[in-house]
Amino acid sequence: MKLHVFSKSLFVALLAFFTATSVHAQSNPTPAGKTTRTEKKQKHEDRYAKELNLTEDQKARFKKIDDDYRAQAKEKRAEKRWKWPGSGRKK
Repeated sequence: MKLHVFSKSLFVALLAFFTATSVHAQSNPTPAGKTTRTEKKQKHEDRYAKELNLTEDQKARFKKIDDDYRAQAKEKRAEKRWKWPGSGRKK
């Protein structure tokens, strides 16, 4: 009887612990003081636009070129991942 009660309370305690830690992990995705990639990218774009005295049209073209380059680079990385030795090769 005591073992049954102990195992139930251990299960409930572990369940509560893992639930609390997962909720905490989801509620604070970035630590205070750290910037996200999106914020860094925006700072990067703003800094170059200011240094180069870009017009709004030039800023829009720069953003489009930068986004296109990122998409192409992402595709290339994905292709490269599939060409590694031993991954999906047929003998």
